[in-house]
Amino acid sequence: MSSINKKGGKEKDEFKENEKNIGREKERNKRKGKSKKKQKGIKDEKHMEKQKEMENDEVKKKEREKEKMKRKKIANIREREKQKENRKWEAKEIGNGRGREKESGEKKEKEIEIEKKKEKRRLLQDEDFMRLALREARKASRREEVPVGAVLVVSGRVVARAHNQPVKSLDPTAHAEILAMRRAARRLKNYRLPEAELYVTLEPCAMCLGAAVQARLKRIVYGAPDPKAGAVSSIMSFPWEKLNHRPEIQGGLLASEAASLLKEFFSSRRQKRTAIDFN
Repeated sequence: MSSINKKGGKEKDEFKENEKNIGREKERNKRKGKSKKKQKGIKDEKHMEKQKEMENDEVKKKEREKEKMKRKKIANIREREKQKENRKWEAKEIGNGRGREKESGEKKEKEIEIEKKKEKRRLLQDEDFMRLALREARKASRREEVPVGAVLVVSGRVVARAHNQPVKSLDPTAHAEILAMRRAARRLKNYRLPEAELYVTLEPCAMCLGAAVQARLKRIVYGAPDPKAGAVSSIMSFPWEKLNHRPEIQGGLLASEAASLLKEFFSSRRQKRTAIDFN
């Protein structure tokens, strides 16, 4: 019986010990569960914080993108405004340029018109002065001299006029041009005549052109060409490139009238000679 009781007591003790162990195990499990829950909670909190941070980051990114878009829009608007201003400025410049071109074109047209008018006036003046030279040539014809007349003009005013007189004066240099230059030099008290224009009915010879160079004449206008003694272009071309002065030369003004005077003079002279020979 005692042994049975002892066994029963042992079993009870073992049972109690087992229960204690089970209780301890449960407590441990509870603690583990609590710690797990705590860890889970901490993890969940960290996860939530991360999610919140992610969400905040996304919000910030979106805000930044919105800011960028706004800035881009503002930049695009400013660029368009600049382009519009540039186009307006270019249009104004083009308009001003066209206006300037029109103004310059109008100015050129006016200048051309003025030049044409001046040329017409000059031509009329040239014709008037050449007609005076033709009068001098007729005087020479009446005096049995070769009908060549000359007029020397300074600033639109006749300073000297002359006609051929080599026969009467017994002077081979007494051509109309030479006599006109001599008279003008005496009147103006200067052997240089830089502003003078010479109008002569016949193309000047080499002697007269040389005298014109010495006098520094500004311009020479002649009528008919002289195929026997003309030194401008008929029998020779005067060597202007070797000289230190070259006047402006124009030929052919009232050439037909000047040539007809010469033809009449020489034909009448031939008729007189034939009449004398016949007698």
